[in-house]
Amino acid sequence: MAYDTNTIENLLLINTLLIRKEKPMNTDYQTLTDNELNELFQQIYDEQARRRNMRELPEQVVGLVSAYEQLGGDKQEIIDRINVV
Repeated sequence: MAYDTNTIENLLLINTLLIRKEKPMNTDYQTLTDNELNELFQQIYDEQARRRNMRELPEQVVGLVSAYEQLGGDKQEIIDRINVV
């Protein structure tokens, strides 16, 4: 069976989350309680959001610096502010 990249990434993420938990979580999803399944889903959703932010934020910063310049701001000034944080 062929898996697309998102499916493989999700399976790896599920495995990682299961390993990180203090108590081992049941990996037979059909036997999980609704609460356990919801908790796992939320952890996966949060991790996907974190990865998406890590991937997208650098480009957003570039766009913000460009917009700042177009409004008359000094590029080095905004870079200096970023470097302070």
